[in-house]
Amino acid sequence: MQNFGGYMHLNVPGYPGLVLRTNMVKIDESGLSSEGIANADGSVSVKMTPTGYMTELGDIELPPGFNIQSLLTNGYDTISIVEDTNGRLHIFNQARIVGKPVTDTSTGATSGLQIFAAAYQRANT
Repeated sequence: MQNFGGYMHLNVPGYPGLVLRTNMVKIDESGLSSEGIANADGSVSVKMTPTGYMTELGDIELPPGFNIQSLLTNGYDTISIVEDTNGRLHIFNQARIVGKPVTDTSTGATSGLQIFAAAYQRANT
């Protein structure tokens, strides 16, 4: 699957061989949510709420016999996504995989998973 970043690999310690099939990863790089609010006197302000860093993963190609339940119950660790063609690296610290996995039986792709992390960093390798 060639796209903006070429092939993308998901690196989760203890779970080799995870390939992002669609290269459609959506990363919340702020870790914050902001909401505009109006006060009783007519003035306005903004409420900021920490949210953690959530990343929507596209379709994932799992190795044969892969145990998805084990991945979901794995503890917090450092997870990374590597964009092979352009050398970009996305690092998620104190992270784990969350979501409701669904497998498309016609393609074998699994979707519905996210990375949830306490910290995020982007770097070029």
